[in-house]
Amino acid sequence: MKRKALTSLLVLAMLLTTSCGGTATPSDTTVSQDTSADTTAAPAEEVYPYDISDLQKYEFTILNCEDKLWDGTYHVIDYDDLTGENVSDALYERARKAESDLNIKLAYVKKAYFDIYGEMSKTVLADEDVYDAVYTPLKAHDSMPLSGAYGLNLYDIDTLHLNDEWWNQSFIDAATLMGDKLYTSIDYVNLMGYAYSNVLYVNKDMLEDHKLDTPYDTIRSGKWTYDEMNKYITAVVNLNGDDSYEAKPEGNCTYGFAVQHEEGTMSMLNGSGEFFISLDKDGVPQLSTDVTRLSDAYDKMTSILSVNGACVMKNTAELQGQTIFRDGRALFYQGALGLSSTQGRNFEFEYGVIPLPKLDEEQENYYTMVSEYTLSLVIPKSVTDPERSGMVIDYMAYLGKKDVIPELQTAFCYKGMRDDESIEMFETILDTVSLDVGYVFNWTTTLLKTLSKSVIQGENIFASTYDGEKSAILESINKTLENFAQE
Repeated sequence: MKRKALTSLLVLAMLLTTSCGGTATPSDTTVSQDTSADTTAAPAEEVYPYDISDLQKYEFTILNCEDKLWDGTYHVIDYDDLTGENVSDALYERARKAESDLNIKLAYVKKAYFDIYGEMSKTVLADEDVYDAVYTPLKAHDSMPLSGAYGLNLYDIDTLHLNDEWWNQSFIDAATLMGDKLYTSIDYVNLMGYAYSNVLYVNKDMLEDHKLDTPYDTIRSGKWTYDEMNKYITAVVNLNGDDSYEAKPEGNCTYGFAVQHEEGTMSMLNGSGEFFISLDKDGVPQLSTDVTRLSDAYDKMTSILSVNGACVMKNTAELQGQTIFRDGRALFYQGALGLSSTQGRNFEFEYGVIPLPKLDEEQENYYTMVSEYTLSLVIPKSVTDPERSGMVIDYMAYLGKKDVIPELQTAFCYKGMRDDESIEMFETILDTVSLDVGYVFNWTTTLLKTLSKSVIQGENIFASTYDGEKSAILESINKTLENFAQE
């Protein structure tokens, strides 16, 4: 199936321009006194361009995560009633319109986050047609929705119009193997795929206290690099009377960069745009033949983040990287974009949202990675009518793009980010969302997690770790390809 070059991210950017200041206000509009007939035709209402069927009051069941999850996930698909909150009300109205237009009843089964994949696999192995669609973690422990063990190839479902703008084309391009193998994707039904993109939060009050400029101009010029970020980190690191930079709830020291766990430093490594796995012209995954720039990125990160106070990684019940940033003790924090409209509004300081830095100025683009914790779509193999599942999901994704995404952009823009320049940065972030295919397929997970921890410890173990993992990575890739060959 040929996919359009126009990506859904560009559509999101256009929607963002409208949501974040592009619409006319009453003061922008004048009332004409001309009473002659208006010959200007009203713009045609956008309509779904494919046929939909009367599904005869079918109860369409979606397996999703429990409502209570982390801040800013936006993973809830529907609500029981209108709440007065724009995003949830848009989701409610979307669901009711889908029910009316398709003549269905939407039903939801909600499981704990780490139980979703197991629940789906159980029903598939029992050949039970229980769930018409499932939203499961992109990386479910050591199991992978992308492997196709329990899901149908989405390309085989004709009612899923995967080349249209309500599907994330960059994700699809990165996750499709062999040209036509795709078992999971992110969409506009469950919005976590957009809300859980990794970004940098920056404490603007701390910048002002240290007489530092917010790096907006540097980002615009394409010069936001590891070295530039290090200039900011170096300027703010301070013991402030503490005996050491050991992270404590009652500590006073300030850090350059706070993260929860390995994904924080991994996101920075991914920002280099260099990956261990690439796809050849036929979509076959292979180990990259030249990892020189990836090694350079690791070396540079190690030299920056291993300095005392430069980076703190903490994720315990007593203290987290997010808490350290919230308390004004770190200049930068790696977190999900969705936090800007939830926890971000409670920060007692002004903050901005910016992309992860490049390795150097030679790098053409910034890279924003979808979190491994994102919920993604799977159509279970036990579904007896895949075309029906495809029709419902595709139509709901279309309505989500048209009616829900503009409200989500507004929530991000006005409730979270506190200046127009951060909104501009958000457009840059949306335009650079990417996927590390090696990591989400679990081929390079051990390697990347080991490296992402070691950068803070100052141990340069890139070459030895890579050499030690090569055989296992190749074996894992070959096993995945063998599974695909059996389809």
